[in-house]
Order: sequence, then structure tokens, then C-alpha cells
Amino acid sequence: MLLKSRRFWIGLGITLLFLFLFLYRTDFAEMGRALGQANYLFLLPGLLFYLVGVLFRSLRWRYLLKPIGTFSPLRLFPLIVIGFLVNNVLPARLGIVARAYILGEREGVSKMATAGTIVVEQVFDGVTLLLLAAIISLFGVAVGGVMQNTVYVVAGFLLGALVLCLVLVSSQRLARRAIALLLRVLPQRWRGRAGEWLALL
Repeated sequence: MLLKSRRFWIGLGITLLFLFLFLYRTDFAEMGRALGQANYLFLLPGLLFYLVGVLFRSLRWRYLLKPIGTFSPLRLFPLIVIGFLVNNVLPARLGIVARAYILGEREGVSKMATAGTIVVEQVFDGVTLLLLAAIISLFGVAVGGVMQNTVYVVAGFLLGALVLCLVLVSSQRLARRAIALLLRVLPQRWRGRAGEWLALL
């Protein structure tokens, strides 16, 4: 269970520590002045764009979850919001764990397989950002030669990782074979535990 996870409590403790440091160093008077001068006309369009973005993420996640089961985007929508909330409050990207756990408990599907689809999402997001950076660099935006080459290399690597993840997610048989190959290179003391996780897929 998530609340019994040591990683969860460590993450919560770190979050509370940094929250305390933030509040301790915050000038609330200055914050109040800034909030008073803010233009709230942009709040509604910003919220609308956010909701549309989450809706598209729900549709994408539904597609990735097809090998596991069929889910309505409206049922996936709140889980994505919860994941963002957990990521904002806790470190170590625990929103991924929260989404996989909640969907697994609610729908009775494999939490490990669900987490795998979320990892594919993260890779896809990384590919998108790097490809955008590569496209921008083509239009003469000041990007150093080394930085530009790094963007191309990392973008190519993530694109390959995305294709591999999509193939593995679409076929449990291929995923099992890939994980079985990975288990062979792990130390002997880790193979038993990893094998138990494989059985959950």
C-alpha cells in the first residue's frame, strides 16, 4: 500500500522540510502585493488550456492501456490530475506510483503493467520536448554547437526508446521476453524479487 511505503514517507518528510524552508523565507507582504497586481484575466484561459491538455493526456493513456483493458478517458482524467498533484507535493515522481496504484486498485489490473504505460508517457514527453528544441535550433536560435549535437543525440535516443516501449506495451509476450533478458544481467540476489514483479505483469 502506498501509505505503508517507506519511500512515500521519506518523500513526504523531504517535501515538508522544503515547504517549511520556503515558508520561513517567504516575504508574505511582497507576495500579497504581487497577487494584488496580477492580471487574473489570464487565469480562466490558462485553466481551460490545462484541462484540454489533461484531456489529451487521458486519450493518449487510454490508447497505451489498450493491451491491459478498455477505459473511458473520463475515468482516467482524474487519475492524471492526482498524479500531477502528487508530483507537485512529493519528490521522486511519486505521481507515477500513485496513478498506477489507484488504477490497479480501482480496475483490478496489473499495477506494474500500468506503471509501464506511464513510463512510455514520460519517454514520449521527453521526445516531444527534445524534438521541439531541435526544430527551434534549425531556425537560427542561438544554440551552441555542442548543445545542438547533444539535443540531436538525446532526441534520437529517446525516440528509439519510445518505439521500443510502444512495442513492448503492445505485446505482453515481447515484454516478458525483454524483461527475462534483462533479468539475466542482474545480480543473483536481485533476480528473485524481479521475477516476482514479472509475475505480476
